[in-house]
Amino acid sequence: MKPKTIISVVIFFLFFKMTFAQEVISTNPTQNAINVDRSTTIKVKFDSLMDGNSLSDNTFVVNGLRMGLIDGSLNYTDTDTSVTFTPLKDFCAGEIVTVVLTKDIETVNSTYLDTAFAFSFTTTTTNGSATFFTKTDYETGNSPHTIISADYDGNRTLDLAVTNYNSNTVSIFLNNGDGTFSTKADYVTGNGPRSVFSADFDRDSDLDLVVTNYYFGNSVSILLNNGDGSFGTKVDYVTGSDHSSGFSTDFYGDSDLDLAVFNEVSNTVSILFNNGDGTFTA
Repeated sequence: MKPKTIISVVIFFLFFKMTFAQEVISTNPTQNAINVDRSTTIKVKFDSLMDGNSLSDNTFVVNGLRMGLIDGSLNYTDTDTSVTFTPLKDFCAGEIVTVVLTKDIETVNSTYLDTAFAFSFTTTTTNGSATFFTKTDYETGNSPHTIISADYDGNRTLDLAVTNYNSNTVSIFLNNGDGTFSTKADYVTGNGPRSVFSADFDRDSDLDLVVTNYYFGNSVSILLNNGDGSFGTKVDYVTGSDHSSGFSTDFYGDSDLDLAVFNEVSNTVSILFNNGDGTFTA
């Protein structure tokens, strides 16, 4: 290729990039910020004038690790090409918040974001005394393995989910609002449930469950929340061999939370894409 031709190609590429590829240039809070005020707003600045009508809860998605899908209002300002998200409620103390902007956000010239964009931050915790009351025991299933806390019934108190390895169940303990818990409710999982984590997979503003099944399971069980802290019958999805943990985020940039599961024996990672309704495709 002649030098003149090369220069022409480079100039065309730069022109194409400047004209058609829209990007996020700053966020507040910043990526991986810690000790963020619980009442913070979220601000994202673009490099171009955006179409405010393309900004919605389907294209600007805010999720809390323990709160699930965060409701709020969006306000776009042309003067500084930024959008501000104001949560309807304060974030939980120590909440890990993830913000996803999908590729469906467009400019006033009907061009779209170059790629989907995501960032996370952690809110501040309250000062505690680092002392504890005398323990209170609650009965689980056989061989409890993993425990997590999240707000499953939407009353802004943290409940518990525990996997029971030898019972093939997950136990849910709902918080009574004073730090005590109700008697467990058990839900069937696959064989040898090990890890459990929560996310809002069907986008109905409550937290669902993912359970990885280790013992001859080679599957993950999805249990969708009924909205009151009770859960539907599991749906199993095949993965690799003998996995012990997983992770959820939006890999595809469509505002739906997908799954990644690592498999110890087969030395692989299984990716399952969310169909948008809480069902998954490998």
